[in-house]
Amino acid sequence: MNQAETEDQLRLREEIESKLKLFKRQLKGVLSHMVVDSLDNQSHRLIFHFHIPYVDDALVWNDPADKSQGYKILPGKTDKEVCVETSKKHYKIRQL
Repeated sequence: MNQAETEDQLRLREEIESKLKLFKRQLKGVLSHMVVDSLDNQSHRLIFHFHIPYVDDALVWNDPADKSQGYKILPGKTDKEVCVETSKKHYKIRQL
């Protein structure tokens, strides 16, 4: 490995670490916490707990014919549960 490759790898690692830090900060602003349970060797249940009730919230127009009349946001739930089924070649997410 020559010096240029090492510098490129270092720059790439720093860029990835920087993006991961930003992603983690953004998640902390949205997620309260997350629970992961193993159902079996290839299935895991993930439960996301949000700070704000984002899940299945709804925008409802006061007058659908005249949107200038405004709208209301109906709150949703603060939890979302999914099952992730994995194998060596792929994964599938299904709603619970």
